[in-house]
Amino acid sequence: MKKNIAYLLIGFLAGALLFNTLAADASSSIKTLISHPIKHLFINYNKYDVQESDQLINYNGKTYVQLRFMTDTLGQFVSYDSASKSIHVYFNPCNEYSYLMMPQRPDGVTSVREERTLCINNKALLLPADAFLDGVMISDGVGVSEHLPAFMITRWHSTITIGRTGVVIRENIGEQDKEPFNFLKPYITDYLK
Repeated sequence: MKKNIAYLLIGFLAGALLFNTLAADASSSIKTLISHPIKHLFINYNKYDVQESDQLINYNGKTYVQLRFMTDTLGQFVSYDSASKSIHVYFNPCNEYSYLMMPQRPDGVTSVREERTLCINNKALLLPADAFLDGVMISDGVGVSEHLPAFMITRWHSTITIGRTGVVIRENIGEQDKEPFNFLKPYITDYLK
């Protein structure tokens, strides 16, 4: 009986020693993995300081970057769709040369309804999931050309046409809709009379 307890104790101590060695080895591997932290990131000759919380990691000749850090640094939008378990990254249209750049589907067809980002009043806007771009006004006969292009946005049973300058050109609010374009308040500069 005493022999069995001694063997059990020796086995327990050997297991504990082995586990402790593996934990220490894993800890040193992690430290080795991030022992060469990246302090600066250069994009098109622009220098960005990398904070400790946004640390980039070098491992096996590859650099791993946090998606949120890259999208924030580049002024892009990122969203997560829990239903499809998908991450979507959208460009910031105010950083581009055009006010609107429609996405191109694999079949080569472009659709304005697939556009999720707009530049209004020099501010980037990511449309809510239940709103969509219904069209783009590029010319008019009513004297609003200084506000063009204008974006025709539909949400629920309501539509609004808002110029790139933030001026609301037209608005049609459905009876049952309560403040469908509340998300546009920071972008609206005036209403066309």
